[in-house]
Order: sequence, then C-alpha cells, then structure tokens
Amino acid sequence: MRKILSKTTIVCILTMLISACAVNPPGESIASLGAGSDAAKMNATRGRADAQMTKKQAQQYALQQEMVSREMDLEQKKRNQTSQNTKNTIDTIGSIFRIFR
Repeated sequence: MRKILSKTTIVCILTMLISACAVNPPGESIASLGAGSDAAKMNATRGRADAQMTKKQAQQYALQQEMVSREMDLEQKKRNQTSQNTKNTIDTIGSIFRIFR
C-alpha cells in the first residue's frame, strides 16, 4: 500500500512540474498570460515610443475593463441567488420535518 501511495505521490509531483513548465514558456511572465495580458503588455512597454496608445485603443481597453467588471458582478449575483435558493430549500425541508413531528 505504501509503495502505491509513494508512486502515486511521485507521479502527481512530476505531473505538476511538467504542467508548470508547459504553462509558463521561457521569457514570458505569468502576468502576460490570460486575463490582464493587456495591462501586462502596457507595463512591459511603458516609456518606449511604441508604447503610446491611440484614443481608440484606450477606449477599447476601458470598454473591456467595464465588461469584465459587469461580468464579475453578474457572476456574484448568480452565486448569491444560488446560495439564497439553497438556503430557502433547506428552510422549507426543515419546516416540512417540523410539521410531521
């Protein structure tokens, strides 16, 4: 049993190491991947002549940030609604059990 557990542990550790190397290619920071890559690129090129954003790019960036904010608010509302529905269901089941006592 211990051999199986230790082999499983080794396999898990190796898998995590391999996946970590695959996710973060050399020369790229984690900040430049996925969400927030616009901000990471702006920070990396700050002060250079080609770092200047056009007015249209700035508007697009602001619009993207606003959309992300709205999406996060919506997800929070969904979580709150689900939690409230679950609480209401539990309260209803408790009430039913109290009736039949």
